[in-house]
Amino acid sequence: MQNKRMRKIISLFLIFGLVFASGTFSLAMNNPKATVSVEVDVIYINGNIYTKYVAGENTNSKFEFWGPYGEYEKASVIATSDQDIIYVGNSQAEAEALTGDNPRIVDLGGKTVIPGLVESHMHFMSEGTTQTMIDIFWKSKEDIIAEVEKEAQRYADRDEPTTTWIVSRGWVDTLEGWTPATAAELDEVSLGYPVFLRHASGHGGWANTAAMEVAGVDKNTPNPEGGTIVHG
Repeated sequence: MQNKRMRKIISLFLIFGLVFASGTFSLAMNNPKATVSVEVDVIYINGNIYTKYVAGENTNSKFEFWGPYGEYEKASVIATSDQDIIYVGNSQAEAEALTGDNPRIVDLGGKTVIPGLVESHMHFMSEGTTQTMIDIFWKSKEDIIAEVEKEAQRYADRDEPTTTWIVSRGWVDTLEGWTPATAAELDEVSLGYPVFLRHASGHGGWANTAAMEVAGVDKNTPNPEGGTIVHG
């Protein structure tokens, strides 16, 4: 079981490495309609393109995105040359004016595009391990409990020992009508397996009784420094 998970994690890291090794895109940010002395080989049209241009600083485009500095301008066309983005705007004709012979036209069909490979806060190990766990991101308490129940049954069907943990990460407490799961609710579906489900931020978690017994936590356990144990 653990070997299979480790192989999956290693595979994810290899995929990430290949993506970054394949080359990143560059994008001139001063003017989305600037022309350059290279020939376009692909034009992407009808996109919903996240530009990061702050509204009003460049063009009079329609604004559809909101960021930390205000609304961002919308673009619908991107032109590329050998993996470099050399045009971002709203005119297919302007992009075609930069082309060589027979550029490839890709219709994005209104899909959102985020140019470039820019990730400001990714923890690769955490992301990789999360992919091997049950999916609890943006789910209600009831749906999360159902996922735990299915995972516990899968463990039982494989005759996994009850020392095997059910772990995951991703619940959020900002959903409308959100309530946390109690240890008793997790106990009802976990078939004796210890359960620990972390908040999306990683800075909190739900545990069932079996998990707390392993951790030595009970109703008399004091709060750790900087943390809180919520007793049901």
